[in-house]
Amino acid sequence: MTKQRARSTRVLFIVWRVATLVLFVLAAGLLTAYARGYRINPARFSFEATGAISLTGEVRDVQVMVGSELVGKKLPLYIAGLVPNRAYNVAITKTGFQTWQKHVPIEPEKIATYGPILLFRDQYSLSPVEPPDKVGLCSRNERSDTARLEINGGELRTTLDLITRVSVPIADACWFNDQYHIAYIADNKLHVVEVDGGNDVIIAQSTENLTAVAVAPDNSEIYVKGPAETWRKISLED
Repeated sequence: MTKQRARSTRVLFIVWRVATLVLFVLAAGLLTAYARGYRINPARFSFEATGAISLTGEVRDVQVMVGSELVGKKLPLYIAGLVPNRAYNVAITKTGFQTWQKHVPIEPEKIATYGPILLFRDQYSLSPVEPPDKVGLCSRNERSDTARLEINGGELRTTLDLITRVSVPIADACWFNDQYHIAYIADNKLHVVEVDGGNDVIIAQSTENLTAVAVAPDNSEIYVKGPAETWRKISLED
């Protein structure tokens, strides 16, 4: 009986070790898969890859919505576990500011990244200012050949890609230093648009003829030129 009991104990110990090892391997696999964005789909009883959205920038006191769900109140923000092969409506709102929004397609195991995101007020005032040193303020023609801004009537583009198209001639355009936003003038209105053509917003307008635009290196101010070499500015930090 003693030998049989000892043999049974060894068998149970081996079974316990094997079960522990199997559970460890399964848990490690599940954790690795979870870290890579895989989630359980209860409808299909399967483990499926998901996608994610990364919103970069330094924005506070906002509401970040994915569809009708509030997912955050500040940027940067990482939104994981999104069902792939579909598109999500993402919106960032803040009282007194224009809404940022994007229709984001999601692919499995991929991250859709946008930013740095800036929010702009509903309207800014143009204030008189001494003529700025535009050298160093506007980098429209200081980028590489593929990133140089080109204007053709109502089209604004880089060498490779169309950024935006409007129904009136574009007078001037200038990169922000973040390389993600572009300020441009059309019909005496000051626009800011993202490099992919999204979130094209009007932030100021004038009854005078605006002919040139420049952006401060720290992205804090935008300058526009009116008649007789007069310049005005808006402060984005107000």
